[in-house]
Amino acid sequence: MRKLEISIPNISTPSQNYNITGARMAQEMDKKNIMSIPEYFAGQSVFVTGGTGLMGKVLIEKILRSCPDVSKIYLLIRPKRGVPIEERWSQITQLPLFEKLRTERPEALKKMFLIPGNINEEDLNISEEHKKMLQENVTIIYHVAALIQFTDSMSEALIQNARGTLGMLELGKTIKNLKVFVHVSTAYCNFNKPCDDVTEEVHPCCQDWKVMMKVLKTEPNTLNPLREKLLCGHPNPYTWSKSIGEQMVNEYRQFFPVIIMRPGVVSATDNDPIPSWNDATNACFSMSYLMGLGILRVFKATKDDYQDLIPVDTAIKAFLIAPWKLHLTGPQTRTDVYTCTTASEEIITYEEMESMIPRFIKNYPSKNILWPPSCYHVTDPFLHFIAFFFLQLVPGAILDLLLFLGGKKPKFTAINKIIINAYRVGNGIIDNKVKFPNKRFKELTKYLKEEDIKDFGFTIKYSGEEKINYLMKQVVAFFKYYIKEDMSEENIKKNKERYERIKMVHSIVMNIVGFIFTWYLMFGILRVVLIISNSLVYIFQTMKIL
Repeated sequence: MRKLEISIPNISTPSQNYNITGARMAQEMDKKNIMSIPEYFAGQSVFVTGGTGLMGKVLIEKILRSCPDVSKIYLLIRPKRGVPIEERWSQITQLPLFEKLRTERPEALKKMFLIPGNINEEDLNISEEHKKMLQENVTIIYHVAALIQFTDSMSEALIQNARGTLGMLELGKTIKNLKVFVHVSTAYCNFNKPCDDVTEEVHPCCQDWKVMMKVLKTEPNTLNPLREKLLCGHPNPYTWSKSIGEQMVNEYRQFFPVIIMRPGVVSATDNDPIPSWNDATNACFSMSYLMGLGILRVFKATKDDYQDLIPVDTAIKAFLIAPWKLHLTGPQTRTDVYTCTTASEEIITYEEMESMIPRFIKNYPSKNILWPPSCYHVTDPFLHFIAFFFLQLVPGAILDLLLFLGGKKPKFTAINKIIINAYRVGNGIIDNKVKFPNKRFKELTKYLKEEDIKDFGFTIKYSGEEKINYLMKQVVAFFKYYIKEDMSEENIKKNKERYERIKMVHSIVMNIVGFIFTWYLMFGILRVVLIISNSLVYIFQTMKIL
């Protein structure tokens, strides 16, 4: 298949100054006489990558349901061995996420057109026939596909987060009527800088992306040996490669309008289309899950550390508002960047997340609970190593030995390896207080027409009981949709009985350990008292002799 011929634009970064603030612009806009968001998307043909991932699925569902007159959605989908792309997509549309759409607008799903391809290939693996179709019809591109795991491989991160982006940008150049290219990056793409300095603009990258693409093509084996030098302060290849991707998008602004969306740590839906839906995971909820099962006993962060979260439906609403706003406000003077996060309004600490675990277990105990939850926060590297060895590795090895002797597959050592790797590649992210500036993102809802507020309005501030309910919904979503826990009444009752037995065993074990410890402590004290007494007797006897 023909390779993409890449022409490198040579433009300087535009001025980052605005002549008018977003808030003032929103006030001066005559909202009665502007088109609504559904009207903007009416007749548009949208091309989406990453549509089988969490954000892509929610994006597609939202467009089909809330913008009913959209003309077509083209989805780039990677064929899997033995599973046709039509079957893959059919399985996705049966998820609870699409239930409301299936009920209210079942005909909308007919607007989907599947394009076989692979974002990891240099030419995207799109056939010439499909490429011509996209060139003739597409008006909006949402490039959502990315490698979201914290990987060690520099080349793997570059291929998926940078070269794939470049392939989409080059395709965009050939599309006749492209109105906007929306690139989904991450709020963490400039994590080699203090969070307060990561404003909503494109920041200079450590390396020239053109040089990195040339190295990837000619000498990919040199990337990993130069890892630390290339990262230049980034915690891992993921954040570094996303930064390079942003440079590409920024430079291609000379060919078509571009928007960069930077979501934070993506969590379950808040309420749209249904409350608390999520079929993916992130470091925060994975760690909380292991704590809730009683597996994770040592956490390398303080209780008041936090991440910058965003409910997935809130981010998707911003994805739809941003191109509509660009259409209203006219030609770009710079790349529009929106940091979709919540910590600027409401911080959710690890302590608050952990406080939900006992509440959740009381109502929905998991069948996988190993031991009553209890986790120590240890940040000092040496003390963490000692605590992790004795409270994590040793019990894991003992449990795996028991599983092996019982004829079952060992698993706890493997889990501990995953935890160790997560701490390593997430160093500086997991154990941090992460809060990004996001003024432009927060101002997006000020532009909305009254009729659009219901479907596209959002809030990012939760307080008091609202915050507790939000956190509880997030935990429920993780267990129900990602872990796929059976939450039927019968199963919950069975799990509650099992958990009561676990607590009883825990109480017996702790009492035995406490008794043994007290016994040895008292025995030790008695020995010390006897030694001191004998010493005193010896001293007095010696003094009498003298």
